[in-house]
Amino acid sequence: MNTPDLTNWATDMAAAGLEPYDGALTLDGDDAPLLRIHLAVSPDMSEDDRAGFLTELGRLVLRAL
Repeated sequence: MNTPDLTNWATDMAAAGLEPYDGALTLDGDDAPLLRIHLAVSPDMSEDDRAGFLTELGRLVLRAL
């Protein structure tokens, strides 16, 4: 498997003043992840708000399947 080039994504994220969030939303398939969503957030966003957003996003994704 090739490693994707995330240079533009990282540069755009930094230019927008965002930082990567350590949490990620992962939907598991049979033997491997089916989908993983990584987030970039404002440094001013609280940890509680970050975690709450990720939880609600997960609920929305599950409803859409």
